[in-house]
Amino acid sequence: MRGGVTTFMAMAYILLLNPLILGGEDVNGNLLSQPGLITATALAAAATTLLMGFVGKVPLALAAGLSVSGVLASQVAPNMTWPQAMGMCVIYGVVICLLVVTGLREMIMNAIPLALKHGITMGIGLFIALIGLYKAGFVHQGEATPVTLGPAGELAGWPVLIFCVTLLLIFMLQARNIPGAILIGIVVGTLVAIVVNAIVDIDPKSWSSGPPELDGSAVSTPDFSLFGNVEFGGWGDVGVMTVGMIVFTLVLAGFFDAMATIIGVGTEA
Repeated sequence: MRGGVTTFMAMAYILLLNPLILGGEDVNGNLLSQPGLITATALAAAATTLLMGFVGKVPLALAAGLSVSGVLASQVAPNMTWPQAMGMCVIYGVVICLLVVTGLREMIMNAIPLALKHGITMGIGLFIALIGLYKAGFVHQGEATPVTLGPAGELAGWPVLIFCVTLLLIFMLQARNIPGAILIGIVVGTLVAIVVNAIVDIDPKSWSSGPPELDGSAVSTPDFSLFGNVEFGGWGDVGVMTVGMIVFTLVLAGFFDAMATIIGVGTEA
């Protein structure tokens, strides 16, 4: 029981972060439903974790891979519709399953040196960190450099300050080995952002993911509107070669993301 609660507290942040990453526009300017993304993220994590336990007999909890979500949001969706992008994701999942069934996945993992595995773990962590820094407004795309601090080359504004304070709080909680440090930091940072936004006149555009406001009900029924919202085909505008490269990129991201997570969790255990 204690292990289950600790695991949930350690990975519950995915319910907030994955919808945030996938909250961008596709090639037609359409957005995915945030309640639908939260529902899909939660059910996918629950279903795969149960399968891992009852079928795989391994005490590991599974959830959405943030590296795959990052590739979908930053590289795939800007070139096609969200249903088409999710179709790519389904194909990627089928390829991964084939690698597992044929034993190629295990062979590849065993062939990679341990030092390189740790390096891949660090690389994926830095990639996810860069996504978080961008979403927080801490870094932006620069003109002469790939990234620059803030939207104008400097750090300023309440959103960036709240982000820095929240990040520092998470670091402090992690250093003290407090269970659920990331989730606690997210909750505290969210509450602070809501209060500050309510009492201070802040430009809504300065919040990269929208102003933090309490609207609607705190409890609602799950939103299943995104289930089955997948399209196979209609990729003529991007070309067959591009489609193949996108699937290959997703496979690489998902493969090494899972491997890095296993290495990281296994090392801690």
